[in-house]
Amino acid sequence: MDKVENTHYIEVKTGEYNAKYWNKESFYFADEAFAYFYTTICKYVPQYHPTEVTETKAETWLRISNQLQELAHFL
Repeated sequence: MDKVENTHYIEVKTGEYNAKYWNKESFYFADEAFAYFYTTICKYVPQYHPTEVTETKAETWLRISNQLQELAHFL
C-alpha cells in the first residue's frame, strides 16, 4: 500500500471483518472509480454505504460481478 496517496479508497477484503484496515491482501479502489459500481451494489446489498463496513457473502458478490459484466458488455 505504499502507493496510496490519500484515504479516499474503498477497501474490499475477503473473509470476515476483523477491524483492521489497509490489509495487504485487500483490493483497493479509488472512491471515484468505485462510485460507478454503487448502483449495482445497492441493488444486491441495499444497506451498503461507502463509509461503513458492509459484510457481503460471496454469492452476492458473484451476482454483482455478473451484473457488472452484463453492463460492460452492453456498453
